[in-house]
Amino acid sequence: MCYVRDYRAELAHLEVWGEAGNEAMPPGATRLVVTLAAHGGGTRVTLEHSGLTAAEVKKRAVGWPHFVERLALAAGGGEPGPDPWKAAPPQ
Repeated sequence: MCYVRDYRAELAHLEVWGEAGNEAMPPGATRLVVTLAAHGGGTRVTLEHSGLTAAEVKKRAVGWPHFVERLALAAGGGEPGPDPWKAAPPQ
């Protein structure tokens, strides 16, 4: 669960704070900044996730590529299908 703290359409900049937490990081401990910028004939999406512990950085290094790949497929009109991690998340 996330909420949008700030959105400036003229800058195409979105900052999101997570509501969820875990034993290593309480709710709101991390910050996700999403920046959209025109690039060629499309849009470049830049994600910056800060405030993570070293252990959480390792998890995100696996997680973000997985979910961004699925998002890119869907954004291009493809169907990513059911998420295999839902049934068997990585350890």
